[in-house]
Amino acid sequence: MKPLSVIYWSRVCLGITAAVISGFLGLFFNLNLMNGVGIVLIFYILTNYILKRWFAGKWGEASEDLKKVFTTGIGTYFIMWIVTWILVYTITHPSG
Repeated sequence: MKPLSVIYWSRVCLGITAAVISGFLGLFFNLNLMNGVGIVLIFYILTNYILKRWFAGKWGEASEDLKKVFTTGIGTYFIMWIVTWILVYTITHPSG
């Protein structure tokens, strides 16, 4: 598997993980959407540094490749987060 493919699919899984975390934190601490966005942004930045270190260490340091680490899968990350967060929020906050 190519390195950028690994990063892309890592972002998909991390988006789902961030949604579950922000959804359940919202259940216990009564957080709203803006708090969830803050959590997901912090989670993205932290995992970006981890992926950059892993990417640079495993495949060598190339500056243009390290810039690609930040942008690869960013849209998918946020789309997976919002879809999964909506599902988690709907399940944990039933109206009725």
